[in-house]
Amino acid sequence: MSSNDDVSGVSPAPVVSGLAVASLVCGILGFLTIGTTGLLGVIFGHVSLARIKRAPNVMGGRGLAIAGLVVGYVSMIVAIFMILAAGAIAAMRGVGDQAKLQQAKSDCATLATSLSMYKLNAGTYPTTQQGLRALVDKPSSNPVPRRWTRLSAKVPLDPWGNEYRYRYPGGDVPEEPEIFSVGPDGVEGTSDDVGRQGR
Repeated sequence: MSSNDDVSGVSPAPVVSGLAVASLVCGILGFLTIGTTGLLGVIFGHVSLARIKRAPNVMGGRGLAIAGLVVGYVSMIVAIFMILAAGAIAAMRGVGDQAKLQQAKSDCATLATSLSMYKLNAGTYPTTQQGLRALVDKPSSNPVPRRWTRLSAKVPLDPWGNEYRYRYPGGDVPEEPEIFSVGPDGVEGTSDDVGRQGR
């Protein structure tokens, strides 16, 4: 027997697959990278398991590869849910903004109707100084209405919590009152104003 022969009868331990380790690491990092490295973890896990299956006596790390697959898939699922949730929140915010815009338009139309009824009783619209408050309390300043009826329980605020603006004579159509909301930015004269004459 040659002195170079292996007489121990013990096979060398399988080497842990580097791809199996990479699979687990990438899977864990997937939670921090919105699933992108989780996808790599899944790919590395599958490739690693295939190589381990072909040479189980030479290559080990099957448990690590399976763990990497599981964690990688979970991180991808979590990322998908996060993306869908963000999209849903953005869509709901858009719907909410649109609803507020419609509410402001509806309020302006309702106020315009009340002002028309005020004019029928008083003979004229309230002045800018008398404002929309004239629908709630009888004005004491000139022109004092010849007949007056309360047409609103209170002066409403717009959907963004600001007072509706009122002018009479109106800006573009002097013979009609102007009722408008300054919109979400709260600044008069910007593009998001609602109900302005000529807009």
